[in-house]
Amino acid sequence: MVILLIPAIAAAQSGETKTLNEIFKIQELPNTNKNFLKELPKAKDEVTYTDLYSSLAKIFLGVATLLTFVGLIVAGVMLVAGGSDEGTVTKARQIIMYIAIGILIMAAAYAIVTGITRLKPF
Repeated sequence: MVILLIPAIAAAQSGETKTLNEIFKIQELPNTNKNFLKELPKAKDEVTYTDLYSSLAKIFLGVATLLTFVGLIVAGVMLVAGGSDEGTVTKARQIIMYIAIGILIMAAAYAIVTGITRLKPF
C-alpha cells in the first residue's frame, strides 16, 4: 500500500500541482467514447403479455430451482446422517427421486414457455 503512494508523496513534496493521471502516468485509451451511456439500448416503452408471462415464468422457475437445491441438501444430510436407520435412508432416496422428477418437470415447463413466447402467429 505504501509503495503505491510513493509517487503521490514525492509529487506533493516537490510543490508541483499535478493531476493523478500525470503522477501515475496514466494514459487515456485512444478512441474511447466518454458518452457511452447515451449509446446503451433504451428500455421498451410498452410491455406485452408474452414479456410478462415469460418474466413470471423465469421468476417462478428461479424460486423452484432454489427450493430444489435446498431439498437436495436436506435429502443429502438425511442420507448421510441416517446411515444405520433404513427408514431415514429410504425416505432420503425418495426425496431425491421426487426432486429429480421435479427437475424434469421444470425443464419441460421452461421449454414450453420459451417455445410459446417465441411463437409469432401473425
